Amino acid sequence: MNKKYLVIGSAIFVLIAGILAVRRSATKNTAGQIKTAAVTEKTFSKSVQSSGKTKADISATLRFQTSGTLAYIPYQEGDSVMKGQIVAKLDTANLEATLRQEEQDFIAAKAASEKLYNDQGTSTAESYDQKVKRTAVDATQNKAYDALVKARKDLADATLISPIDGILTHVDSPVPGVNVTPATSTIEIVDPSSLLFEANVDEVDVGSLSVGQAATMTLDAFPAATFSGTISYIAFSSVLSAGGATVFPVQVSFTNPQNIRIGLNGDVAIETTAIPNALVVPIEAIREQNAGKFVYKKTGKTYTLTRVTTGEQSDSDVVITDGLSRADEVVIKGFSQIPKNK
Repeated sequence: MNKKYLVIGSAIFVLIAGILAVRRSATKNTAGQIKTAAVTEKTFSKSVQSSGKTKADISATLRFQTSGTLAYIPYQEGDSVMKGQIVAKLDTANLEATLRQEEQDFIAAKAASEKLYNDQGTSTAESYDQKVKRTAVDATQNKAYDALVKARKDLADATLISPIDGILTHVDSPVPGVNVTPATSTIEIVDPSSLLFEANVDEVDVGSLSVGQAATMTLDAFPAATFSGTISYIAFSSVLSAGGATVFPVQVSFTNPQNIRIGLNGDVAIETTAIPNALVVPIEAIREQNAGKFVYKKTGKTYTLTRVTTGEQSDSDVVITDGLSRADEVVIKGFSQIPKNK
């Protein structure tokens, strides 16, 4: 009998030990699945972010208005030019000859007109024949004048003059002696000091932006660098993005555009909110129930559902204005593992 009781006692001991081990294991696993974060005090910042690329605010596209032989082009792509300098010129021999002929035709037409008026005198009475002659002479003079104006313009258009200080970024035909047309004579000049970053900002964010706000840009070409600037322009009218969203073009002027080129892709961040000494928790900590906001605050080994008042929030953080203190710990993961009786 004693041996039988000993066997039964041993079995009961093993069973109780197993149950306790399972409970300890479950408790350990539960604790491992609950993750907390400390309430931190820092400057809370919120920004609007978007992608875009660099462009020049001041630029000029020049092209000849007529076909001809390229006679003079003193600059190449990458060269600097000044406002008023000649950047290209066509052979003008034929244009100058045309201009001389049109000047002579106009002088002759004007002389004929003056002779007719002198012959007819100043009398207001005018016969039908006199009226016909006068009208014909006037028409000839007007036609000669229009031809003269066109010849002058054609000659002027044969010379391309830079309207700005800048850098030549594109030259269609850089070699003198080739025949060019208006479609094959494009020359582009940009003012490097006017470089800016342009991005499309979603309509829900554009209301928080204003001209003069500071911005920070990163460019794919310079992954280790950041560039500062300020908003210089916010479009009044919206456009549709490639995905069909309503966006507003926003331009940011660089504080120092040195070494930046046109067409570089990158991102811009524009700070819209800055709250110093704010108590902040990760956004994952906030629970909403019964028209209120709560967190699970950890105290020792217990978790207490605590009502909080929140302020500004970003994609990752929430400002706590009431309900928590610095260094409190709140649950951010494993909410289903929190014991229901705690």
